[in-house]
Amino acid sequence: MTFGIAAFDSSVAQGLAETDRGSILKLTEEMTVRGVNAPLLLLALYVGWETFRFGWRWADEIAVQATDLGLVPHRSTLIRPIPWREVYDVKFSTNRRAQSLLIRLHDGSTKIIRGVSNDEIICERFAAHVREQVRMAE
Repeated sequence: MTFGIAAFDSSVAQGLAETDRGSILKLTEEMTVRGVNAPLLLLALYVGWETFRFGWRWADEIAVQATDLGLVPHRSTLIRPIPWREVYDVKFSTNRRAQSLLIRLHDGSTKIIRGVSNDEIICERFAAHVREQVRMAE
């Protein structure tokens, strides 16, 4: 919210620019359109969009579903449903940020769905179930 306010109020933007880490904000001072700091407004909109997507996903709690037709990622991931015939392999991966499902496609691309679950056993079972579905679809 602070970036959104700073986009419209130059005194707030100047106050942020005078902090220890505000040197980048100083570069945006002259990028105003009709009194609105465009970079700060774009940053505020992006952060707002990502916060909305996070909340939407958190409220629904289901990152991806395996249906008879294929994998259906949550709409907040912005990944279209993936038919079984397009899936080459699925792997569960843990890294320090979030548990992820790596979906390799026949065209060589990889779709990553982060934050699938905190339970590694369930994730491994889901990945095994998906691999079985892929084998059956071939």
